Amino acid sequence: MLNQSSPTVAITRYDGASGAVAKAIELIDGLKRINKNDNVLIKPNVLWGAGGSKHIPRYGFITTSRVVEEIVITLREMGCRKISIGEGCTANRELGSDTLKGFAWSGLARVAKQYDVKLIDFNANPYVDAKVDGHSVEIARAALEADFIVDVPVLKTHSMTRVSLGMKNLKGCLSMRSKKKFHKVNLNEMIAFLNTVIRPGLTVIDGIYAMEGGPTHMGRAHRMNLIVAGTDPLSADMVGASILGIEPKTVGYMRRFAEISERSIEMDSIEVAGEKIEEVCKRLDWRLDYHSVFQAAGIEGITMQFPGEGFCTNCVTCADALIGCYCKDNPGTSLEGVELCFGPEVKAKKDSKKVILIGDCALRANKGDVGAVRVGGCPPKVASAYASVVMNTLPPNRAKMVLSVRLAKGILNKLGVYNERFPREFSYDLPEFDPRHFE
Repeated sequence: MLNQSSPTVAITRYDGASGAVAKAIELIDGLKRINKNDNVLIKPNVLWGAGGSKHIPRYGFITTSRVVEEIVITLREMGCRKISIGEGCTANRELGSDTLKGFAWSGLARVAKQYDVKLIDFNANPYVDAKVDGHSVEIARAALEADFIVDVPVLKTHSMTRVSLGMKNLKGCLSMRSKKKFHKVNLNEMIAFLNTVIRPGLTVIDGIYAMEGGPTHMGRAHRMNLIVAGTDPLSADMVGASILGIEPKTVGYMRRFAEISERSIEMDSIEVAGEKIEEVCKRLDWRLDYHSVFQAAGIEGITMQFPGEGFCTNCVTCADALIGCYCKDNPGTSLEGVELCFGPEVKAKKDSKKVILIGDCALRANKGDVGAVRVGGCPPKVASAYASVVMNTLPPNRAKMVLSVRLAKGILNKLGVYNERFPREFSYDLPEFDPRHFE
């Protein structure tokens, strides 16, 4: 018998056929507080809406449709009828990202249709003004009005918060404007207080794949075959972080939430059912090294400092697209003293010979650098930023050719006849990486 005075978190192994999700939920009696007449909201992590290219790897990046499907089946077997799946993807008109495309790309649209589940695009539905640590933010009404929330994040690291698990996944319930505010105020602090406003009844961490150097596809996915479930969000996240080899007390939002709720952040305060953490743990690096991305493409002489917590999702999207295109278009290029600056915390290095400031935050942080190339916007336009980087780093004739080819690819992409693949120094091959998890 487990110690009922301590929160219990279950870890099960996923093999695609064993009912690992239902088993994890059963081990913690995770649905004991649910009523079959409850309005149940499932909140997955579908950060991106499939814009730009359908070939962007989904492994470790977004919640698998298979895990959500197993949750829906479990709820239906209990007699639950009012089930919805809600998310607010990164909205980027330039890159063609929106939530409905994200639902289709992740396979969740298929799940919703097959099981008669309602899809809710938070970006297109009403928000409610709420206070989070004294700051006014907009939270999706569907999240606040749900009787029971099932939080379904991915097992992944995060370059600003070390991990992105259940507690951080609730940031997806905010409007785009409020998401930016979280980064500008204090990301870890705001996530901690958000979890005093939105309280999931069950957290199921999708660990079929785990992301290293996350939270986006620029990181590297690893097949883990794990499901983590808990009725206490902090405990579930602490176990998830430990599986990734990250001490919970080093994660700012977990530590802060433990402080404000007068909780322990020590692992011995949690009971673990099922698999043992030490037997499934895989230590993954949490910070994406942008220099290594350029190195993998054989590009020398260009640097990008870590942007810090103020680096919001919209600017991350711009940086990912820009760097991905530049590396694909210019492999083996040798530059000299070029520095890209994103975010409000980065000051350009004094020895950089060519500084390119991208986004309003970077411009404000370096307003005294009169010699820098300046690309404004919140978020900055990827096309403008890319053009500025190309024109200011390559010889004129080479720059014109690169931009002409890139323009043609952009047109063909919008026409739906071209979807770009970005090269990597590693591959996602069958059977370890299975696209059917997102069908």
